[in-house]
Amino acid sequence: MIEKTGGAQAREAALIMYLLDRQDGLRCLRQSLSGSAPAAYKDAAAACVIIGSLESEQILKDALNNSSPQIQHTAACALAASKSENARNVARPWFAQNDGLKDPLGQQITVLGRTTPVFTFEEINHANMDEFFNWSLEKLRKDFASVI
Repeated sequence: MIEKTGGAQAREAALIMYLLDRQDGLRCLRQSLSGSAPAAYKDAAAACVIIGSLESEQILKDALNNSSPQIQHTAACALAASKSENARNVARPWFAQNDGLKDPLGQQITVLGRTTPVFTFEEINHANMDEFFNWSLEKLRKDFASVI
């Protein structure tokens, strides 16, 4: 039942599964990080950082090659937060090449005579990814402190 959990709950289920069965847990983390529920990406990546094994680090490295920029960015944040210097070194080139907004001032629109910048959800998410990721990491550390 835990293994078949999906959506936003996939991240916690994957970490619990890892605690019960290492290989199945790693598979669940990989699925959660590359699945169709964006809410699960950050927590699955955070779980990989908490686990800190070579296998969980490899899951994050593999996610840098995912076609989704959101998954790539999440993995890069996780690798940058890792205790492993090797993982942090893998994240650096990704940030150097991909970090930053295309148009940091947003699109200018005029409504009722007032001009203001607006941003897409993707731009807001991108600009705040590190904070969103760190929140997920600290929440998982707190929630699973007694078993990790």
